[in-house]
Amino acid sequence: MKTVLLLIGCIGIVGCSTNESNKSTSDQQTAASTEFPHAPMEWVWLAGTWQRTTSRGVSFEHWSHSDSGWSGEAYRVREADTVVTERLWIVADSAGIHYVAHPRQNDQPTRFTMTSGDSLSASFENPEHDFPTRIDLRFIAPDSMITTIYGPSDDGTVQSIVFSFERISQP
Repeated sequence: MKTVLLLIGCIGIVGCSTNESNKSTSDQQTAASTEFPHAPMEWVWLAGTWQRTTSRGVSFEHWSHSDSGWSGEAYRVREADTVVTERLWIVADSAGIHYVAHPRQNDQPTRFTMTSGDSLSASFENPEHDFPTRIDLRFIAPDSMITTIYGPSDDGTVQSIVFSFERISQP
């Protein structure tokens, strides 16, 4: 069972280079935001660097926004080295809004489709993925965010893992 650790950081998504491409991206985001009018594409609160402290140490997520959507990077700092653990994106296309996670141990990214959302939270699902099958993001307060992942456990029940983050910097 693969465990996707959601520790998010900053990596830019390359914008479209032609006016037609930019128009297409804008149209896709408009179509996606019609279904979820306060969708993640409008989440100004997500921007910045978030920190999570556990018994295993400190990890970080950094999110930034561009015309293409959100991009993130999860990382840990070990001594003087920054170790990227996962690259993340929230993007819109004609099929909806998607959370795309690419943990460093996986060859390919995994795409989760938004199933519900508002100005402060969203759920993304991919029932075909082994673990997690659902990712929830929720803004709690100006400097607090919770990410919860859900999926089947070895005994067939649904397990959840909660990641609590505190904002340490804004863009």
